Amino acid sequence: MRAADCVVVIPSMDRALLADVVETITGERPTISLPELYCRLVGTEELRLARRPGETANAMMERLNHLVASKVVETCITLDDLHGMEVAVNWGKALATDIKDFAAGHLPWAAVDKGILLAGPPGTGKTTFAQALAGTCGIPLIAGSLAQWQAEGHLGDLLKAMRSTFDEARRAAPAILFVDEVDSFGDRSSFSHDHKNYSTQVVNGFLEELDGVTGREGVVVVGACNLPERLDPAIIRSGRLDRVVEIPLPDQPSLAGIFRYWLGGDVPDADLSMVATLALGSTGADVERWVRCARRRARGAGRAIVLNDLVAEIRGPDTGIPMGVLRQRAIHEAGHAIALVTLRPGYLLGATIRRTQDFGGGVFASPRDDQPVREDLLKEIRILLAGRAAEDVVLGEVSVGAGGDERCDLARATLLAVRMLSSFAMGDGSRPLWLGYPRDEEVGTFLRWRPDIERSVTAMLESAYADIVTILTDHRRQLERIADLLVARETISGAEVEAEVRGRAKRLRGSRRGNS
Repeated sequence: MRAADCVVVIPSMDRALLADVVETITGERPTISLPELYCRLVGTEELRLARRPGETANAMMERLNHLVASKVVETCITLDDLHGMEVAVNWGKALATDIKDFAAGHLPWAAVDKGILLAGPPGTGKTTFAQALAGTCGIPLIAGSLAQWQAEGHLGDLLKAMRSTFDEARRAAPAILFVDEVDSFGDRSSFSHDHKNYSTQVVNGFLEELDGVTGREGVVVVGACNLPERLDPAIIRSGRLDRVVEIPLPDQPSLAGIFRYWLGGDVPDADLSMVATLALGSTGADVERWVRCARRRARGAGRAIVLNDLVAEIRGPDTGIPMGVLRQRAIHEAGHAIALVTLRPGYLLGATIRRTQDFGGGVFASPRDDQPVREDLLKEIRILLAGRAAEDVVLGEVSVGAGGDERCDLARATLLAVRMLSSFAMGDGSRPLWLGYPRDEEVGTFLRWRPDIERSVTAMLESAYADIVTILTDHRRQLERIADLLVARETISGAEVEAEVRGRAKRLRGSRRGNS
């Protein structure tokens, strides 16, 4: 740039310029025009694809409109419509103010946040957040993903498609660029030898677009992923997607708000707290589907939608599960629930045995916002083992419910114990030595190669299991009471579990005073 004798800044396409270009190409002046945003998104590729020999200028403009419209995600939702993601919403509202000041020339782009990474389970509203952010900021939303770019062909085509999406966002600036499934890029340090060169170039190409020499002034990148731990650290360093926000499963008040949004004017005076409690553990996408299906159910009956339509959709079809199986599941989840309110009071949101296509029941807790110490992690292990322990205490035998793949209770408890020893130096008398940070799929191999750590992990898990069996034995009556409630209602709130445990504590205190 310093060596150049002349710097020519090519302006963005506008209506007048686009009309001149189309007139030059077709030989006649078009009488229709495109929205100003669409004009800015017209490039040489669109002009080439829209041209047909012998067609009129208006026909070319209509084809341009069709080509460019497919690049812009229309949105009518704002951040005020979102529930259960307060941290992200507050950031988005602050960004909207900064974007407005930037567009007015009152704030330099260097003072505006360049990007954010939203991490959380599928269906929690990450895509909806990007749409709401664009709607609140009043700017266009451009969307892309590695899968979309990869579909274009070989490596060169992929990188070209990626660059084209970023170029579209630059032409539309100020704009939001939403990149879904960012974790699919992977981490360059973990690539296998067979595809390392290819995958490394893909990540490098993405990093170049995020903050390369071409820049992206006026473009805020919103990334979304399910597993942020699998990301290349360079993607989330300063100046790129440098703010990482967890989007948790919505709690009961948030679910009630999501139900109200999707219901719109239907059942306006209904108390949605009951259906929100029944839906604990679900996502905003689940709520949208249930409302849609409940409306279909009501249409089929020739009437307006009622709350029972929603309840029927949330519960799903009666699969005829034997009562013994239901009770075993209820005891399992009741064990987790009592362990949570006993070891981490105030964190439990609810428990359910409701099963769907993607969900098999569980307990839901508020995320930790502190830096856990050794005793906190040992408590977490006890909570993970509490479902199996509850079956042991009440039924005298255990089912396969605590086992399974890397997401199961036993796997998560084992992984946490391994990391306590290998990564956090939190074993008994552990030296401050770091031995690695095993991932879930690496734990089995790690333990086979380190029998000393395997012995320590086994002892840690056995001690934690004995502790939680003692706790649940002391709470046997509450355990069975909560299991009965789960069988009858499928879902109960954390407040109800807390009340059961507090009731026992009050009875014990009263008993001690009477004995004294």
